[in-house]
Amino acid sequence: MITQQQIIKPVGDVTALSALAGWIVGILPSIATLFTIIWFGILITEKVTGRQFVDIVRSVCRRIKSFFNRGK
Repeated sequence: MITQQQIIKPVGDVTALSALAGWIVGILPSIATLFTIIWFGILITEKVTGRQFVDIVRSVCRRIKSFFNRGK
């Protein structure tokens, strides 16, 4: 004989997973938009400076590191 708990638990699991899937699907467009903005920012920075973005980031990191190591 099937108990009430054996019926309710799978229904609750399916409801919870459906809610999670709905939330993920709802947030994906926002994440895609954010990545698109970041990507175009990188492309614009490379076009304006004529340097690869990685080189720009390395240069900025070196400057920050030297700024903090100045007092030592």
